[in-house]
Amino acid sequence: MTKSFPPAGLNTSTPQVTSLLQTLRGEAFRRQRNLRGGHVSAPPSLARGPSLPPLFTSEREDEDANNVSSRSETQSAGPRPPRSWVPSSHAPSAASWQWRSHALSLTLHHTPSLSPTLYPHTTSRVPSLLQLCLHTLVYEYGGLPPEYFSFVPRHILREYVRYSAVHAPSLLEEDLDALLAIDNVTSVDGELIIIGPYAESVLNRVSESSKGVPEDWESEPGEAELPPPLHTFIVLASSFRPSLMTLLPPTLTHLALLNVSHIPLRTLPALLPLLALLDLSFNSWLGPHFGKLVRLEWSKWTKLTLLGLRGCGICDADAWTLKKRINERRLTDVEIVSTE
Repeated sequence: MTKSFPPAGLNTSTPQVTSLLQTLRGEAFRRQRNLRGGHVSAPPSLARGPSLPPLFTSEREDEDANNVSSRSETQSAGPRPPRSWVPSSHAPSAASWQWRSHALSLTLHHTPSLSPTLYPHTTSRVPSLLQLCLHTLVYEYGGLPPEYFSFVPRHILREYVRYSAVHAPSLLEEDLDALLAIDNVTSVDGELIIIGPYAESVLNRVSESSKGVPEDWESEPGEAELPPPLHTFIVLASSFRPSLMTLLPPTLTHLALLNVSHIPLRTLPALLPLLALLDLSFNSWLGPHFGKLVRLEWSKWTKLTLLGLRGCGICDADAWTLKKRINERRLTDVEIVSTE
């Protein structure tokens, strides 16, 4: 009886079998990546899960998908199809948080902020600690309980309102009354953001609160300071009635009326002489009424530095004509942002 022995040099111990399996898995993974010609996620057995919340990892996945799709389109043979045949699926819809973030970015970029990574104009992929906390509050706990608002500093509440306006507009509607009820203020650290058809009730409240003179106007230095006046007012996707224009406080320096109903602009220079930023983006009715926009009394806005007209259907030639009209007899030109 003869005994069979394994070939020389072959070790049947478990560690070498495991290493061979790992090598085969690695070769298969690299072959798959080379075939696809792009980034491929690791197999489930090797993945340890994302280190960031889904909100931040989804952006990178969307960009990777867009890059792969654009690469496949450019590599296809034959003539390119007409533009009307190509679906614009990569453009975010008006109901998405990406679109709201893009719409608000121009105004919020020119106002003080504790967390610049909240807005898409930055290139940083690493979220701040404040952004992670706001994400956890909004997505995992359904927002900050209103009874805790009075214990949170106003500048933190301002960032909370900004984050809710982008990611949870319905939550902002519920919290707005509770936020303004703190010491009967008219804003959240000088700023108000309204998403949806709630501008009328908020402006009525602001107008009534600003009429009366506070009782402690002769208070001694060192006592409780009055909250700052309303200087930034943002309305997004609202049916803004023309009669509401008279309720805007003259203390405004930043005004954004984004995707609102048709309003008369001729009264704005007299009502708001301190404006430094005016954002009228995503108002399709501005294109047909471009002549009225040119005929505004721009000379009354002596402090104006920025005008937003993104997504209004205004061509480059009209934007140049408007810029020439606005910058007449000005020492510092007004910047016009008309491209998205």
